Amino acid sequence: MEIKSSIEDWKADHKWPEYRAYCDRLFFATHPAVPREIFPEECGFILSDGYGAEILREAPEHRLAGATRKALMLRFARAGAARLMAAELAGLDVPGTEID
Repeated sequence: MEIKSSIEDWKADHKWPEYRAYCDRLFFATHPAVPREIFPEECGFILSDGYGAEILREAPEHRLAGATRKALMLRFARAGAARLMAAELAGLDVPGTEID
């Protein structure tokens, strides 16, 4: 999901087409003050009003290849482990990491 807060935010972002290589479905999300017509039809669309959100257009599915999915999951796992280790070395208490 790519969140856009304004038309200017949308115009400044030229990277979003690359995001498709890293997800099964790509959605844009925004609030009512941003016109939905600026978002590409080939992506999903979510409208949020500060109290909730609604999917107004489903995104087509483009399944990741198994090897790509595995590589991404390993990168996420390594990044999470590195952050936990850095927090532990800094003496920070990280909730949910206690071993019984």
